[in-house]
Amino acid sequence: MRSDFFLPCRSIEFADSRYLVKLADSEEEIKGALRLRHRVFNIELAGRGRDALANDLEYDAYDAICRHLIVIEHKTGRVVGTYRVNTIESAVSAEGFYSFSEFSIEDLPAEVLREGVEVGRACIAAEHRNTRVLFLLWKGLAAFLQAYEKRFVFGCCSIFTRDPLIGEKAFHQLARADSFHPVYRVEPRRNALYLGPVEAIENDPVQLPHLFELYLRLGAKVCGPPIIDTEFGTIDFFVVFDRCEIPAKYHKIYFAGLAIS
Repeated sequence: MRSDFFLPCRSIEFADSRYLVKLADSEEEIKGALRLRHRVFNIELAGRGRDALANDLEYDAYDAICRHLIVIEHKTGRVVGTYRVNTIESAVSAEGFYSFSEFSIEDLPAEVLREGVEVGRACIAAEHRNTRVLFLLWKGLAAFLQAYEKRFVFGCCSIFTRDPLIGEKAFHQLARADSFHPVYRVEPRRNALYLGPVEAIENDPVQLPHLFELYLRLGAKVCGPPIIDTEFGTIDFFVVFDRCEIPAKYHKIYFAGLAIS
């Protein structure tokens, strides 16, 4: 299952003592990412049996046009972290952006879609969920932005629950924290979460997933109300951030020392 690449091929590859980070460039590497997604999304999070899918791969139509950023463990050769990335160059040629199926992203300024990278299907193997692998995935994403001269990152950011009350609490919590974009606004296309008045919601905080919190620290902004994704059992928010507005300390951490060919 090889992706069709609509961008010029540029090398993104670097390593530390334990892991290798790269864009998947073979069918076997792509399948490694899809196997990891199956283990995390279908078995671990959705609670489906190991025989839920005969080929142990989690994929959809978008995988054929997207690039797959992967982290490989040197010792085992296994893919232990992955991010799916999409750009306008491939989106307009085939299935479009995944986010379009959930939110009205056509309401965003044209430059966000034109100069943006859609990210999704981020996951890390349970035994490798340390800050190092997440750091390497983000370092790889920074390398992708730099290599392809992209400015924005956008996509669906999930809370792993179907409970509408938790989603409603999270929405108001994000609003109180000034985490909504002052200008950009998208609307749910389906399964919109009902949002009551903030006065009716208890103030006990919702623990956001680590990846969601990282997005916010990097300056990501939420662009509207969430949806309930019944297939994956999540509540999805649409977020976007501007590379030019990443706080200086994080820009130095993720973009420093990148050499792209």
